[in-house]
Amino acid sequence: MSKKAEEHDRELFFSHFPSDVSQCVQDYVRDVVLLRSRYIFTTREKGLQYGYCTHCREKYRTVGLKQNEKKVCVKCGSQCTVKKSGISRKYLVDRGHIIFYEKSLANPNAIIARSMYVHRDYSKDYIDVETLYSPSAMYVFEMGNAQMYEPWWGNREWRKVSTIKSDFQNSLSFGYRSLCPIEWIREAVAGTPFQYSTWEQYHETDSVKFFSLFTKYPCIEYLTKLGMRYFVSAKLDNGLTYSAINWNGKTIDKVLKLSKQRSKEFIKMIDQVNNPLTLRLFQVMCNEKSGLTLSELDDLADRYDRCWSLLQKLLTHVSLRRADGYIRKQQTIEKMNKRAFWERDILCTWRDYIEDCKQLGLDLTDELILLPPDLHSAHQNTIKQVKYKEDEELNRKIQKRLKVLTKYEFEKDGLLIRAAKDSLELIEEGKALRHCVGRYAQSYADGKCDILVIRWVSEPDKPFYTMEIRDNKIVQCRGFKNCGTTDKVQLFVDAFVKEKLTKKKARVKVDAQQEVAV
Repeated sequence: MSKKAEEHDRELFFSHFPSDVSQCVQDYVRDVVLLRSRYIFTTREKGLQYGYCTHCREKYRTVGLKQNEKKVCVKCGSQCTVKKSGISRKYLVDRGHIIFYEKSLANPNAIIARSMYVHRDYSKDYIDVETLYSPSAMYVFEMGNAQMYEPWWGNREWRKVSTIKSDFQNSLSFGYRSLCPIEWIREAVAGTPFQYSTWEQYHETDSVKFFSLFTKYPCIEYLTKLGMRYFVSAKLDNGLTYSAINWNGKTIDKVLKLSKQRSKEFIKMIDQVNNPLTLRLFQVMCNEKSGLTLSELDDLADRYDRCWSLLQKLLTHVSLRRADGYIRKQQTIEKMNKRAFWERDILCTWRDYIEDCKQLGLDLTDELILLPPDLHSAHQNTIKQVKYKEDEELNRKIQKRLKVLTKYEFEKDGLLIRAAKDSLELIEEGKALRHCVGRYAQSYADGKCDILVIRWVSEPDKPFYTMEIRDNKIVQCRGFKNCGTTDKVQLFVDAFVKEKLTKKKARVKVDAQQEVAV
């Protein structure tokens, strides 16, 4: 968006707001938000004590007032804290925060809100201290459009925020007293579409997230009045809605993702529903035509609400009734074998098993494959097959490379060097020498590095040292527990470098300090 367009949008936004803070707001800040910010400052004049009330701004003769004691001002009747004017007031600044709603000046069907930090500073002169207002966020709510602007702290220029957020929690984190008068919201929404939004049932802090949501999804009114408040609260708090609601629906049947007949049927029995997931299961049942009763669906919802995402994926392969029956059967088997048997445990195993089947190219339309009698055993079997398949592919790549890597074959003084044969040899190498060369198998197979093994000629299959080469240079050469090369092994390595890696006669030594442990 061009700077000119941004400026135009900003002007339209601010046209909704008055230029000042109303007397009503000022009175509320004085009498509620900063109620405790009332002091009687004492002075001594010719041996007599005088007090000055910061609320009524009256000075009068006092007797025996002590620092920090609570006293009622005899002039205005305010509860005040006594402060001696001669004692340092360096940190005597009272702060608060308020969010208040008003009607828009530009649109009679819109409402506005302003978030402001307020403070009174007594650190210098305590006479005629004023309440200062610092706006921190401004909101406009009109149907189909919610906007928020906040000051950019670098230059205090107001900028539009992409996501509506509450300023309430920020103020609490600073330790400020933060208030949002509910009666002002009620006055602001009167006569606007927001008066029907049911906002009162969700008002906890400042309601800005609620009104922002309502501008996009007026169906909130339907859901609340039907007793389905859970879904609105979950939407506000980024909780689970189980994909059960069509938030853009214009009619109740569209919102509930049901036919008109089914919608009426569900609404008629809604008092029997105890779990929000039941609506989603009701939708699944209608699509499957499985004939499960609402009571049965409610029981299933209680069983699966903590693992719905897992079950949902599996319902692409099997019906809800069949899935539940199969899970119950597997739970019985797992209990007998003293293994984890909760619904989530079974679903996780089943999900992983199906993924293995897909990787192995097995036909999931075959019920014997999709629903094996013993899921645990079937999964253990597919794990082995997948591992074998992965190793098989890895070793196929390594075998192709071995033809090229014969160039490294070298033998001298009872030692030999050659390329690692396969992934299994790398794993066994790592186990025997207690380093982690096994993790380099994929890089080795992909040609990102060359892994060579050093053996005694007399024991060609017994791990001794492992070498990694990249860009025709030795990166590391390690023995048992990542130890460096002995003198004899180093002489062998030098000879190998001279013969296989370079034509130079200069002795090449592996720099142990620059090596990266395998």
